[in-house]
Amino acid sequence: RPLPELGDELLIGRVVGALPAGGYFEPVRETPGFRAALLASIRDLKDAGWSPADLRDRLTVARPPGDARRKLDAFAGIFEAYERALRTGRLYDRSDLLARAAAAPERGDERPGGGKRSGLLLVYGFYDLIELQWRLLEAHARERETIVFVPAGGGPSFTFAAPLLRRLESAGFVRGRVEAPRP
Repeated sequence: RPLPELGDELLIGRVVGALPAGGYFEPVRETPGFRAALLASIRDLKDAGWSPADLRDRLTVARPPGDARRKLDAFAGIFEAYERALRTGRLYDRSDLLARAAAAPERGDERPGGGKRSGLLLVYGFYDLIELQWRLLEAHARERETIVFVPAGGGPSFTFAAPLLRRLESAGFVRGRVEAPRP
């Protein structure tokens, strides 16, 4: 089931409420904005395609020193507890939905109503995609013809589009040009 509105705040509240006394976040656990900051950090990691296990793996490799390690270990525990609460409630959030949609072609999922995916995929108005959105675009672009509209004229006013264009080209998209018909 989709996580209901404000459900994430309820879950993180339960997770924070269950933290052991004297833990790293004890001095700030009741500070206004703390739970929102935790949720934003969890959402950022999930949108990047990271799980709590990925975070734990990176901590093992990076071996941050002292207090940084304590803080990141405590946060990883909160991330794990939040994900466990989602699974226990058989809930999913927006990031879970994006991850599932991006993995659908790899799993061979068919679209509702049966049959393979077909038709043209048009992408317009996106310039700064999170990792899960990239995965979704790349997965579905492999399944059908895809056109991504990117304003990319010359001059400094179009520099914002350069990272998007580089990533699209590295993913195998072919750069083309659409011009208005002449009278």
